[in-house]
Amino acid sequence: MNVSADSQAVETVVRRYYAALEAGTPLAPFFDLDGPWQPVVKIGTEAGEFDVGRAAVAAVLAKVSRELRDNRLESRRLCLHVAGDTAWFADEVWWAGTARGAPFAGYTRWSGVLRRRAAQWRFVLLHVSEPVE
Repeated sequence: MNVSADSQAVETVVRRYYAALEAGTPLAPFFDLDGPWQPVVKIGTEAGEFDVGRAAVAAVLAKVSRELRDNRLESRRLCLHVAGDTAWFADEVWWAGTARGAPFAGYTRWSGVLRRRAAQWRFVLLHVSEPVE
């Protein structure tokens, strides 16, 4: 696969993850929860949301799918780079939805690392943060 095709494949995974979050479909398939590289890490916007390891990340992904509703994500500045079987990305995303019955909306910053294994790109690190004011 060439760099351009790899970049397109990684971009597709990131955008499909956003779409899965909007649709409320399972998020775990986007993460390499059974790969040889550990630890898998997911960092979210809530205090204490720093999950490390397969079981912890799988649990927080299920929680996100249960608790966040009516999600709408708009990618504003997706950039990414691929080097061999590793890729990383950063994006500024307008995110609106409902969490535990309360609406939310605002800019968030996303970054992550993906690894390719068995011709599939999956997250090994995902970090979502809100701007500090």
